[in-house]
Amino acid sequence: MKGILLAIYGCNLDYSNIHYLVKDRLSKFEVEWGDIPENKNEEGNILFQMDVYDMNMEMNRKSEDIYFHHYIINEEQLSTFESSLFNLNKGIFSRCHLTQGVI
Repeated sequence: MKGILLAIYGCNLDYSNIHYLVKDRLSKFEVEWGDIPENKNEEGNILFQMDVYDMNMEMNRKSEDIYFHHYIINEEQLSTFESSLFNLNKGIFSRCHLTQGVI
């Protein structure tokens, strides 16, 4: 299973859209830290995590509940999620490929 971290950087990001997309597209695929499978499963082969950094420190507090969540998804789900994020938010998006031990 490959690990992917999507880091979003910006100023005054649209958190209502970010939270909606996480809830709508990712929440049903969330796994607990101790329940991360070591092998590929039928639902997905990507262990996905997202971090949001907002230069406006007051706005940055709105992203705190996004951190430290893991989702097991497939490439199509990741592409759809990223596409929706890119269309609804201004900012810099960086996809990092990580080893499972790092996530």
